[in-house]
Amino acid sequence: TEIESEIELKEREENMRIWVASLGGEQSFGEWTIDYTLSFSQAEEDTPYDYEAIYAIDGTSEGTVTGANSYTPTLGLPTGGLDYTDASLYEYDELTRGDQLVEETDLSAQANFKRDFDDETLKYIKFGGLIRSKDKESDFDEQVLSDDTDFETADLFLASVARNRF
Repeated sequence: TEIESEIELKEREENMRIWVASLGGEQSFGEWTIDYTLSFSQAEEDTPYDYEAIYAIDGTSEGTVTGANSYTPTLGLPTGGLDYTDASLYEYDELTRGDQLVEETDLSAQANFKRDFDDETLKYIKFGGLIRSKDKESDFDEQVLSDDTDFETADLFLASVARNRF
């Protein structure tokens, strides 16, 4: 089995806001009772920046995978003396920058009508309905940045993040 080793580093900010309002009540008119609810919600998920850097060891190596058909397969790392925990072995592959804004609005109205009877067999009948309107919009922008970077290996990238240069 060929195994490719990569490090994927992510940094992003995500802000979520939810606003909800609900109004309801119950009223009786003789033998009739009506209960009702009106609900409105608005949600926003704003990701002003989302950076994803991928670093990989050049080429693939032979390794083993056992138990691939089970829920817990075992991966045997390739031999050859490579220290897969050494970030300096991982070379720059790709840097993606993105931002996204998702807005969602939900409006619903519900009403139930109940008619009481003075009958031993039939005490009441009840029926109702629900109307729902939902709108969702997503604006997503993504750019794959050029191969020209100051962070040729993952250890340089990690060091720059530690110094807050990125």
